[in-house]
Amino acid sequence: MLLAGAILTLLLFTSLSTHVTTVPVLNLSSAVYRNLHESHQDTLKCPCSTTTVPHRTFISLSASFHQVCSSDFVSDAWITLLSLVRSGSYDDWLTRAVHQFRLLSTVCNLVNTTIFGTVKRLITRSLVTFNVLTENDFNTQLNTTVNQFIQSTVINFGLLLDTVHLSLRVDQPFKVPDHLNTLLYRKVDDH
Repeated sequence: MLLAGAILTLLLFTSLSTHVTTVPVLNLSSAVYRNLHESHQDTLKCPCSTTTVPHRTFISLSASFHQVCSSDFVSDAWITLLSLVRSGSYDDWLTRAVHQFRLLSTVCNLVNTTIFGTVKRLITRSLVTFNVLTENDFNTQLNTTVNQFIQSTVINFGLLLDTVHLSLRVDQPFKVPDHLNTLLYRKVDDH
């Protein structure tokens, strides 16, 4: 009886043993991989020959800025023209507008520099994987990466604006209006 149990156990063990077959496939297309993945979902292993792939090979990002930031209102030519047309009265809109358009131009340039810098950093990073990802897993990972990129860019830009705002509050820069500047220089020259 003991011998029969041992033989039965041996037969059962050998019939249930897992057989691993390695089949190298060169230049695997996504359609072939999908078919293999569907038929051998639990056992398919497809090690990558390249474990790191730069994001720039499969990510292309383009920013769309507010139309004001690409308009003539933030150009040096417009700001220079406004500065030449001033009436001299500080209460006049044109006199104050020069500074407001210069500030708007600076903010647009800051946004532009921030976006292009963060996009450059993102596309130089790499996706690291040791096995081929399914299309669904790849899309999930890519969407997560892009969403984190957007969130971190917004947070970092907000921190930058907070820093500028804080430094303006602490330093309290003072800009003498041009018409007062002229009066100040006249009085100094008179003495």
